[in-house]
Amino acid sequence: MTTHEARRIISFLKEKGIHGACLSDIAKATDMDLLKLKEYMNEYNELFSKVGSTDKYTLNRFGPYQGNAEQMLAFVEKYNHSKLCFDKRIIWMSSMVAVLFAVFATNIS
Repeated sequence: MTTHEARRIISFLKEKGIHGACLSDIAKATDMDLLKLKEYMNEYNELFSKVGSTDKYTLNRFGPYQGNAEQMLAFVEKYNHSKLCFDKRIIWMSSMVAVLFAVFATNIS
């Protein structure tokens, strides 16, 4: 989930309060894909929680961020930043392996 997506979802759910909103309402308000939203709601349990046995979701008031929208956004930003750094390291390491392989293959010939 991008920081921009998180900001839209969290802001909307913050407005809805403890009663929450169903996925279709969240999708309309945030202009996001319904399936992607469902994925996010299931993946980010520390941010979102289902309202009882309904089809509504709200900000998770009992998780590590206790419904604090600012802390939730900070978490997503930090998560995305660490993921980006990890991806860059993987690309760098892959490049180094390719270079070493090319040098090794050249020396064998």
